[in-house]
Amino acid sequence: MWTLYELSLNIPLQTRLREELLSAAPEDLLNLPLLDAVAKECLRLTPPLQSTLRVAEKNDIIPTEDGAGVKIRRGQLIHLPLEGMNIAKEVWGEDAWEFKPDRWFNLPEPAKRSPGLVSNLMTFSIGSHSCPGVHFAIMEMKAFIAQLVCAFEFAPVPKKRILKGNVMVTRPFVAGEWGKGPQMPVLIRAYTPSPAPEA
Repeated sequence: MWTLYELSLNIPLQTRLREELLSAAPEDLLNLPLLDAVAKECLRLTPPLQSTLRVAEKNDIIPTEDGAGVKIRRGQLIHLPLEGMNIAKEVWGEDAWEFKPDRWFNLPEPAKRSPGLVSNLMTFSIGSHSCPGVHFAIMEMKAFIAQLVCAFEFAPVPKKRILKGNVMVTRPFVAGEWGKGPQMPVLIRAYTPSPAPEA
């Protein structure tokens, strides 16, 4: 849903993605560079789960880059701001809050060192309590995007600004219409290929 919205705001990117998808064989779906970058960028910018909590099983020290570490006590709650880590400007650059899939073709050095179960992203957490269905979720996401982008064109609804509402999961709300609940209006029309030029 968020990916289609972001693509509706960037028609040239949507066109590039459609061209990549239409020129590929179905068995190559998981290896398409732009589709991969679009999926990762959406997961980076709008993770389904904004944050999670962990409980320390023992007294420990969480290592930090400066070597000082952060002391934690057994039973202490630790808040992991997944979305915050995915959009930190000191990691992803000054444009960290912008949807720019092309960043994945030349990641900033701090992003390359960033931990994450998949592609330097904290979206699926990390460690023994990370998401067990991560690879299935990404495959499903790519298949969903491919089917829809090849069949439809997406455009934004004029004068409707979509905001994120973090209510357990990240939900879309129209600015000024919170009372109507989650919604994401997007204009959709069937994709019709341009006729081939006559010889």
